[in-house]
Amino acid sequence: MSAVAVAAAPSRSVRKKRPIRPARVALHAFLIAMVVVWLFPLAWATYISLRPLSDTIQHGYVSLPSNGLSLVNYQSAWTQADLPYYYLNTLVVVIPGVALTLLLASMVAFCCTQFSWKFNLTVLMICIRAVQRQQPSVRPVHRRHPHPRCLPDRLCDLRAEQLHEDDHQGDNRVRAG
Repeated sequence: MSAVAVAAAPSRSVRKKRPIRPARVALHAFLIAMVVVWLFPLAWATYISLRPLSDTIQHGYVSLPSNGLSLVNYQSAWTQADLPYYYLNTLVVVIPGVALTLLLASMVAFCCTQFSWKFNLTVLMICIRAVQRQQPSVRPVHRRHPHPRCLPDRLCDLRAEQLHEDDHQGDNRVRAG
């Protein structure tokens, strides 16, 4: 390099350090506290899941494990709950359904943004909503609990007797007072 090129090269400017403001310190303290609050339950659940059940029963949740941490609980859950079958079910049913919905909704959304017609904004919002609704729509469907009115007759009779007794006790309190 020539002397002219070196002289013409811009020198690095020295940035002035900004003073640390109390509001910035409070913000960072709050964010760190929120990280701890959000991550503590996850860390606690992981710790409890790695402890042997017998150790937890004997010493309680808040104690150090006497035999150390292990993956035995995960191994027993994997074998006893038949998890490979359910993971295969997820691969076969959920993943193609989600992928197909995302693909079709994305293609329609692209067309809605590139072309103009009367209801393109409405169709675009429907496609965006379809993409957003994927997560709740793939939940497992559990058997519903019976409606309270569908309880066996004996339970309904017991509840009626209890209400009847409560009414009479209220009458006695009013008369005694």
